[in-house]
Amino acid sequence: MYSNIEHHLKDINIDPFVHHNDILINTSLGDIHELYSIKKLNDSLSPVDFVPVSPTGPPCTIVYSGDSCFRVEIDGSNTQKKKFLYSKKLNCLFVNSGHNFSVNFEWDTSKVLHPVYVRATVVFSAPCDAEKRVEACYQHYASCDGVKALPENIRHNVLRSGREVGAPDVFYCGAPASTDSWYSVLVRFPAPSSHAFHFVCRNSCSSGINRRPLSLVFTLESAAGNVYGRQIVGVRVCSCPKRDMCKAETAALSSSDHGLLQSTPAMSSTTPSSKRIKLEESECDTLVTLPAITVPGKRVALAGLRVMRDMLLQTRAVQLRARPQQDVRAVERGLAELAAAADAVYRGGDDE
Repeated sequence: MYSNIEHHLKDINIDPFVHHNDILINTSLGDIHELYSIKKLNDSLSPVDFVPVSPTGPPCTIVYSGDSCFRVEIDGSNTQKKKFLYSKKLNCLFVNSGHNFSVNFEWDTSKVLHPVYVRATVVFSAPCDAEKRVEACYQHYASCDGVKALPENIRHNVLRSGREVGAPDVFYCGAPASTDSWYSVLVRFPAPSSHAFHFVCRNSCSSGINRRPLSLVFTLESAAGNVYGRQIVGVRVCSCPKRDMCKAETAALSSSDHGLLQSTPAMSSTTPSSKRIKLEESECDTLVTLPAITVPGKRVALAGLRVMRDMLLQTRAVQLRARPQQDVRAVERGLAELAAAADAVYRGGDDE
């Protein structure tokens, strides 16, 4: 039996006599066989054979680095003519439509089996629009007529890979006939690397995005669609990224000075002004354990978790602004627990 285990471990590049960065701690024989099976599946699938998973329902928007320590980096400081810029203050990308922007993806390679996939999904960041799928406007959808007869799921997607359509290791997901099937771009990675994307629509496209704030959800996944990590970046697709970024940062600074807290990463001058919220420090003095509750449907559960996540983020911002050296570990633990709970709900059964 042990020789069989050793054989499987060597096949998945794990030293059977060394804890490989804790990956083998508490690992059963069944788990090892499962890792071996997944590795063999990954090795056997060519780009032609691979059928990507197309998730249904609104994507989860809770940041989750996971054991893989999944990270996303965007550097727009040296782009030619400032066609895309990234604001660290707002965690928001400002980009001109039709221009590629490069995203660098990093993860702990010892925690996942390669190759892995990064899925990029565009979502509406405002809670009132979170249930709606982002689709290309009619003008940009129709502009694809005669362009190598693009498949419908590509024509409807506002996000495209920087590579040519049909390039290996790039897959477009989503079913136009199903309104619960979100459009996404899935890219296969043999190792941490970068990838270029571009938008075909602007925020101002009236029959599509229609000035609603956007976010980009990046998930690190296995071939079977299991999520290893998730990161969120706000997005504004506009004609003048530098101008819009400066305006958004100035507005955010002014709001901060007046005690306003922003609940979404993507800023928009057309977004209705939110109610002023002031959180008293005493509100966070007591830790509360929530009772086990049952709610009807996965969407309701995720919406509730998002609200709690946003409140904790606001709380952390207030505490750090008042005292930058303040200990916010309790808030960080709460955010981590909410992320884990949301991930468990998201991977659970189908919504009713």
